[in-house]
Amino acid sequence: MSIARVGTLGLFAGLLITAGIIGTNAIDTLKASASEAKESKLTKLRTEKVEILQRVVNQLEKLRIQKEVGADDLYAAQMELYHAKLDLCASDRDRIATLEHLLSEARRREEAALHSNTKPSHRALERAQVDRLDVEIALEQLLSK
Repeated sequence: MSIARVGTLGLFAGLLITAGIIGTNAIDTLKASASEAKESKLTKLRTEKVEILQRVVNQLEKLRIQKEVGADDLYAAQMELYHAKLDLCASDRDRIATLEHLLSEARRREEAALHSNTKPSHRALERAQVDRLDVEIALEQLLSK
C-alpha cells in the first residue's frame, strides 16, 4: 500500500470519526431542545390549569359568602388548585412552600370540622383528618430527601 493511500484512508477515517462526534453532539443538542420544548409546553399547560382553577375558587368564594355553595365545594376546589400549583413547582423549595400552605389550609379545615356549631358528620371530620395527613406525609417525604 502506498503512503498516499494510507494517508488518504487515515484522513477519511478521521473525517468519519469527527463527523460521528459532531453528529452525536448535534443529536444530543436536538434531544435537549425537544426536551426543553416539551417541558415548556407542560409548564404552559400547568399554568393555564392554575389560572382556571384560581378563577373557579374566586367564584366559589363569592358564592360561599352568599351561601349559594357549601364549604365542602369551596374546599375541594381550593385543594385542586393547591395540587395544580404543586405540579407547577420547579424546585423542592417551591414544593415545600406550597405544601406548607396546603397543610395550613388542611389544618384549618380540620379544626373547623371539629369545632363547628353544627354537628359535623363523622365522615366529614375523618375526610379532613385524612387530607391533613396526606399533606403532612408528602411534606415529610420531601423534607427527608
